Amino acid sequence: MAVRRRKAAKGSGGSKGDATSTMNKQGAQQLQPTSTTDPPFYLRRYPMLFAAILFPVLSVLLLRGDFRISGNVGSSEGVKGIISSDGTSAGTSAAGPKSPREIVEAIYVGDAYDVLATYPHDPNAFTQGLTYFGGRLYEGTGLNGASELRELEMTPQADVTGNILQSTKLDKKYFGEGIAHYHDAGGNERIIQITWQEQTGFIYDATTFDKLVEKEFRYETKTNEGWGITYDASKREFIVSDGSDYIFFWDRDTLQEKRRVQVTLRQLLNSNGDDDEEPQITKRPVQHINELEMVDGLIFANIWYQDVLVAIDPVDGQVVKVYDFSRLYTKRSPDADCFNGISVSDKKDELLVTGKNWPSMYRIKLSG
Repeated sequence: MAVRRRKAAKGSGGSKGDATSTMNKQGAQQLQPTSTTDPPFYLRRYPMLFAAILFPVLSVLLLRGDFRISGNVGSSEGVKGIISSDGTSAGTSAAGPKSPREIVEAIYVGDAYDVLATYPHDPNAFTQGLTYFGGRLYEGTGLNGASELRELEMTPQADVTGNILQSTKLDKKYFGEGIAHYHDAGGNERIIQITWQEQTGFIYDATTFDKLVEKEFRYETKTNEGWGITYDASKREFIVSDGSDYIFFWDRDTLQEKRRVQVTLRQLLNSNGDDDEEPQITKRPVQHINELEMVDGLIFANIWYQDVLVAIDPVDGQVVKVYDFSRLYTKRSPDADCFNGISVSDKKDELLVTGKNWPSMYRIKLSG
């Protein structure tokens, strides 16, 4: 990757540098020129009378909120359009979402999180994955020649020190991607790691970092790339992303794909642009699904080069929550790359998050 190091060093000009299709902003519609035809006879003859009739009607409509300026919520501007213009949701009624607008707006929870602690993080780590289990935090890094699996030191109080307890490097031909901790069929602790374009995965002993040679495996995805991976212990399956709008479910023991689900985001569609008409809900695919983490039955995902976390229903792929993290790390150094890295922690409702070449890791608590 070049030095924003988009996964296209993962290559500049490479596949991850070409953010295409539905993630691109659509151009604004051109205003139609107004007609030069003279006003109707009754407007020329009785303008004050017409104004006296129209003004009270408009006042009532405005008070009811029937005329409103459309915001960014549910727009087609890609994942940045996920976040409303002020970074918040308009909220819903006490009885719960009812109208299409309320249903869609309830997805956008803004910056509904609290930062509980800030920890040091290796600014040279091109973070591709985080995973935690039993007091041990693991990190997978990328770039050819710099890809590693690491164990990061945690204090007895579960604070991250920034020190590396142990690590193992991938051969320089591999570009490391996501990692996940799991127990195999024999109850042994393992770490699985996938690679970007090599279609090759590795399995390690989670304690010694010994690579289980017999467990090196090949895989296919929609793009034939590997981006993120997490593990659902309740289903004994891995959940994998490949940078497309799909997530893939692999059997734990065979590493074969069981199914795949398209990730979609609900948005508002007003067919004729009439503000009086109740908008309809449509769905659009969400591209560039990146690092993954299973959290309380939902799949949390980074979106490549977007400061958001999305929560995805694993059954139907619908995005059910969108969190805005654009204020998490605002004064970024020139070497810092994108927001990437999510892990559960020692506390059920707290997460650890970071980014590629970020100097800090954050412990957060979601509040929405």
